[in-house]
Amino acid sequence: MVTKNFKNLLAATLQSSDSSYGYLPVQNVSGRMYYLCSRYDRFPYLRTAAFAAAAATAGISVGRSSDAESDADYNLHDTITSGVKVAITNTIIGTDEPGDPYLRYHLTITNTTDSPITIGEVGYKQTVRASSGPGRTDYGDVTVLIDRTVLDVPITLAGRDAGVIVYKLKTNMVYPTKGGIEMVPFALGTDEQIAAMIDAAQLGTIDLQEDGGWNVSDIRKIHISAFTDPAGTSYPEQDIEIVISSFAEYNNCGNVLQFDFKDCLSVLKRMHPSNSTAGGYGALEMCTDTIPALVDAMPSWIKNRLKTFSVYAWDPSANELTEVEDCKLALRARVEMFGPGSLSSDAEGSIVDLYSKLGDFRRKYQGYSRANNTYAWTRTPYNASNMHCVYSSNGSSSWNNLTGAYGIAPFGCM
Repeated sequence: MVTKNFKNLLAATLQSSDSSYGYLPVQNVSGRMYYLCSRYDRFPYLRTAAFAAAAATAGISVGRSSDAESDADYNLHDTITSGVKVAITNTIIGTDEPGDPYLRYHLTITNTTDSPITIGEVGYKQTVRASSGPGRTDYGDVTVLIDRTVLDVPITLAGRDAGVIVYKLKTNMVYPTKGGIEMVPFALGTDEQIAAMIDAAQLGTIDLQEDGGWNVSDIRKIHISAFTDPAGTSYPEQDIEIVISSFAEYNNCGNVLQFDFKDCLSVLKRMHPSNSTAGGYGALEMCTDTIPALVDAMPSWIKNRLKTFSVYAWDPSANELTEVEDCKLALRARVEMFGPGSLSSDAEGSIVDLYSKLGDFRRKYQGYSRANNTYAWTRTPYNASNMHCVYSSNGSSSWNNLTGAYGIAPFGCM
């Protein structure tokens, strides 16, 4: 069975070529989480198939266990590290009907001991380029399991005996199901499959993390229709990426996940036509005109599942916290991205899992190349009546006039 590592490796190769850093997780053979990189030489970094006696080495390994396969496997369950010699005597590339490709290896296995050895599992590990955290630049070689196959009938070799195992590495995607719903990766499933999983999670039939294997920082590309906001700003149709930012419920709106725009929209936009924060975020053009128009341009499978929620925003003119109701999408507060700080009111919320996880690389996403590496808006006013907090592609926080044109990357709840 191909593993989640394999599925995310495939998803990473399908990411846009201008992604500097990967955000798709893989587990190495020790179970530690890493994040695939996507713009460096040797990615994906593949080693030639060879026998690997050590459990932590890339290549084909054999083991004793007959435990059931799972796509969550990150190593063989009981690697045989001594007493066997394995030669790959034949490699066949083929295609099963109706078109699923495979690799088939003929493994000649020799028991080099005087005692019998039983083989119940075979696995394939390869080395990929990955970093210790999403968006980090400390990338290096990481060994991950991409397939673990349990033999239908374990093979026992007598002392000094030899035998052949045919190891068929299938590369087609066969997803587990629960309650009749396919458990597909957030990045790879069809819109219909992803929508079905979200609906099942709403009903309590599945858990998106435990059953679906979804994680904070998982990314998916969606298509935004062309639209014009009431202020007259036009936005072309475009593909953007969204990222799972939390599985926590947001202000009691009944969601099963939160997502943020990983990309800014391709057109920059002012927060308000005048440099006044009077009335707070709920009174500004961005909130009243631009973002509602964006909601209407969202793909229907998302738009039909958007939860209505409230956000809290500080109003400097009244020196009070305001509640902005009936949001389908909204800008993040500064505190939700950076945690408590001196630039804004901490009462607007608390740091979200994604940004706590990203650390200093909070917004180092490809979306900023589309926004000319400029700043992007938050809903948080700076401690003045004519400034709003923004954030940059290098993860820093600053502030600018409301009439300036900056990037838009809101969040939503489903």
